[in-house]
Amino acid sequence: MDDLRDGKFVWSDMIKRDVNACIVQAVDYDMFMELMVDKGYEIKTGKHMAVRPMGMNRFRRLNTLGDDYTKEAIIERIKSENLTSYGNVIKADEPKIITCYVKRYKRAKLSGIQKKYYAKLYRMEECITEVVTADFELCKKIYE
Repeated sequence: MDDLRDGKFVWSDMIKRDVNACIVQAVDYDMFMELMVDKGYEIKTGKHMAVRPMGMNRFRRLNTLGDDYTKEAIIERIKSENLTSYGNVIKADEPKIITCYVKRYKRAKLSGIQKKYYAKLYRMEECITEVVTADFELCKKIYE
């Protein structure tokens, strides 16, 4: 399955982004916990750390997101990562321009009968406009 999951919203991706952002901003583990609460997460600590964002029904264990999200790994990342080291990673992933080509379908050619029909409609419209303009000019002369 691809990473984007066909454009559907994925809770784990949002949780990972928020945890990574809080790790970069935090100075110690307690500040990390405060930042997560400020982002609207409920946090359970015990054998495994679990979080629940607003709108999600159940808690999600962070260690199920990967080895970088256990309590010990988070503490190590808080000590090692800061905003300057994180900025270099962001610059590596520059956005790309994607071009999209649309396949154009050719319109089917008209048959002989269709051509005659449309020609007749065109001529009738010209006659109608001539009659309307003549009537308008006649009415104009009468009221002057």
